[in-house]
Order: sequence, then structure tokens, then C-alpha cells
Amino acid sequence: MKATEKEGLARKVICDHDCLLENLRSLDHSLENIFYYGEVCSDMRGFGNLRQRCEELRQVLLKHIPEGEQMFAEVPQGRTACRLLPELVEDHRVMLRALEQSLKSLEALQNGQLIPEDLFSLQEQVRNFSARLQTHIRVVNQQVLPEIEAT
Repeated sequence: MKATEKEGLARKVICDHDCLLENLRSLDHSLENIFYYGEVCSDMRGFGNLRQRCEELRQVLLKHIPEGEQMFAEVPQGRTACRLLPELVEDHRVMLRALEQSLKSLEALQNGQLIPEDLFSLQEQVRNFSARLQTHIRVVNQQVLPEIEAT
């Protein structure tokens, strides 16, 4: 791949990361609207918004994953970042599965199939997803992108 193509791909990945981080902030806000001081709001407001945020994140991830993995393939052999790539690829799969599971749980909630204890599990699941995605983005931005930009 030519240098200008690599730069364009890196810019797309950076843009995707910015979009994902913005969506995570919106997701966190939606989560705060549902859970107040460790308890579920009595009127159950905000679950539709949370589901929408999860779906938006899923769509961005589906678009981002092929671009990110194409960029990973451009990391020159022997670079320090190469050892991180298998884990970063696996992160993509794990995060997508976590989002899909959250969406299934939110659908079950809307159908009245979840009990309050399940809601706290859902909250933890969404927070774990958010933390993992933030860590993934930080690692890519700090350790992989510089390797691409150096070539």
C-alpha cells in the first residue's frame, strides 16, 4: 500500500475512534439516566435511548473493524506493535459480541423478560464494554498508529 493510502486509512481509523468515543460519551449519559445512585429509575425511562446508543456503536464498529484490521496489516513486520495485533483483532470480536448481547438484553427488557437484578448485570456489561473500547482505542492510537505513520 502506498504511503498516501496508508495515511488515508490511518485518518479514517482516527475519525472512527473519535466517533466511537463520542458515542461512548452518549452511551454513558444514557446509562446515567437509567441508573440513579445505584438504583434503577422507577419509571424505567431511557432504555430506548440506551438501545439506540448501543445500535449506533454497533454500526460504527461494523464499519470500523475492516478498516482497522486493514490498517493492522500495514504495520511493518518486526515492529513492537506487531505483538499487539492479535489481541486487538480479538478485541474487535469481543466488543462486537458484547454489544450484540447488550442489544439482546435490552430487547428482552422491552419485552418484560428481565428482572431488576438483570438490569445491574446489563449496567456492568455496558460499562465493561465502554472501558474495553476506550483501552483499545488508546492502545491503537498510542502504539499502532505511530508505527503506520513512521513508514
